[in-house]
Amino acid sequence: MHHGVWGQDSNILILGESHHTSDYYPQAGIPAPYTTESVVKEHIFDISNSKKSLYFFKKIANSFGYESETKEQREDFWNKVYFGNYIDVLCGVGDSKAKIYLQTNRIKCNDQLFAFINENDITKVFVFSRLVFNNLPSLSRKFFKEENIQNRINDKNIMVGKCSDYIGHCKYFKGIEHNNSNMLLNHDVDFYGLRHPSARGGYSADNYKEYLNKLL
Repeated sequence: MHHGVWGQDSNILILGESHHTSDYYPQAGIPAPYTTESVVKEHIFDISNSKKSLYFFKKIANSFGYESETKEQREDFWNKVYFGNYIDVLCGVGDSKAKIYLQTNRIKCNDQLFAFINENDITKVFVFSRLVFNNLPSLSRKFFKEENIQNRINDKNIMVGKCSDYIGHCKYFKGIEHNNSNMLLNHDVDFYGLRHPSARGGYSADNYKEYLNKLL
């Protein structure tokens, strides 16, 4: 995970994909000089509430049924959760940098994630990236049916543009080895997989909020 995770005293982790390169920080493949926490704070204290690079956070809160129009509304949501980025370095925007990075760093990212979960007693992880959800540790072969809970809203045929939408759901059992990670969990953890809020195919918070609000 990228350094400087936001949050404290919660059993819920919201997991993004990565911090992005920019005109100020153009080099991919290295950690950002700023923390994840500082970006969430920037969103919360954004007086104009109009910075496009922070819409990502508004869409996440909306997906749980929370408004983000005022500082108080943003604090109400973000003070309930941790937020971190799965990939520990900067990646490009609209390219394959994240996907390429995970080809050789998947185990490292998963070990960092599981270590954070163990240290902070996280029981639910909401992954706002199909790429990240698909690169989590493999499910246990022995307990595959029990860990593979599958999709939650696919049967409703919900669409975003021309794309079918759904919430993936799996559970990792404690003390069980999982391929693509060297770390064992010390308690069971539920993972939920969702579209990236900046996905090219579009994003609809309304598809999620009725279900996610009950889980927060």
